[in-house]
Amino acid sequence: MTSLQFGEWVERHKRRVYWSQHIITKPTKKDTDKRVRDLYVLEREHHDNVAAFIEKDIPNFQDHIQSLKNSGHVVIGYCRKPDSNETHDARFRSIQLMVYQLIDRCHVQKVFVSPKSNSNQPLMKRDKRLCTHELNELQSVHGSTKDMIKFIKNSTKKVLIVVLGFKGLTTNVNDLKQFLMKVDNVSSIIVDQLPMRYEILLLNRQELIADHNNSINLFESNIQ
Repeated sequence: MTSLQFGEWVERHKRRVYWSQHIITKPTKKDTDKRVRDLYVLEREHHDNVAAFIEKDIPNFQDHIQSLKNSGHVVIGYCRKPDSNETHDARFRSIQLMVYQLIDRCHVQKVFVSPKSNSNQPLMKRDKRLCTHELNELQSVHGSTKDMIKFIKNSTKKVLIVVLGFKGLTTNVNDLKQFLMKVDNVSSIIVDQLPMRYEILLLNRQELIADHNNSINLFESNIQ
């Protein structure tokens, strides 16, 4: 990983809990003027875990994603933001960061987003009032939730959905089960929990529908 890549990685993960924010100032010619910049410092207790994450976990995960592509799967990413009082600009900045994470870290081939939907809202009912031009503000986005569903149904290949955390997809387990039964082209869901838990889960469609090992309830139990 180059210094530029590391800098980009830090920028996209600076909201995580293990970054401490410091303000640095640089004096100018006028005593009354100061230049102010944010400096995000990784807390010491997380040094070893993050170093291992960068060196081993990310490349291993990316190799696995590539092997899935080589076996004939299409790998897509999905992210959402809740319906809240967040400003439009803040909302879309946050979505853009998630899009970059899905592309850069998870190597997805397409990304679909839901700019304003709650985690328990049924997947089939999301983004029905969303205007297409709203997504034009985002880079590398291929559509909304309804566009994702259409893409999956029309795909001639099996599709894997990658999400950032369980609630990045849904916390409505009954709806998720119904969704998987209706949209049978989805072979698996990959839940990227990095770097909060340093763990990535691949959940098979049939296991989720059958609730094997209580796997589908992971989505409900991870409500935050």
